[in-house]
Amino acid sequence: MSPFAEQLKAYRYGRSLRQVEFAELVGYEQSYVSSLELGIKGPPTDEFVEKLIKILKLSEEEQETLYQAVAASQRKIIVPHEASTEVYWLCHKFRQQVDRLHPVQIQLIETALNLPLDFNLPANNVVSKRIKRRDLKIHKTEAEM
Repeated sequence: MSPFAEQLKAYRYGRSLRQVEFAELVGYEQSYVSSLELGIKGPPTDEFVEKLIKILKLSEEEQETLYQAVAASQRKIIVPHEASTEVYWLCHKFRQQVDRLHPVQIQLIETALNLPLDFNLPANNVVSKRIKRRDLKIHKTEAEM
C-alpha cells in the first residue's frame, strides 16, 4: 500500500467518516476513493489533495505529512539525462526486482542512501592513480634522458 493510501485512510478514519460519506464531501465517486485507499490508483491530482485538505480541515502538520505521502507515492523514477551509465543500470536492475525485494535488501538500500553524498574521493580513484603513476614514469624517464 502506498504512503498516500495509508495517510488518506488514517485521516478518514480519524474523522469517523465512511468511504461513501467522504467521497460525497470531496465530490468524487466512492470507487475512486476506494481505489486510492487500496493503492490501486497512483497519487491523486492537486485538485483532490486541496479538496481533501479543505474538507478535513487538516492542520499545517497534517498537510505537510500528506504532501510528503503524495511525493513518496509517485510510481515513476525519472533519471536525469546527465546521470552516469551506472545509474541507468542500477535503476534498470531496481525496476526488475522492486516487487520482490526482501526486507533486508530494502534496509540495506535505505542504509546506503542515507550515507553522506560526498566521500571526498575521486569518482574513478583506481584509474586516476594508474594515470598518475604512468605520468610519473614518463616524466622520470624524460628527466633521465
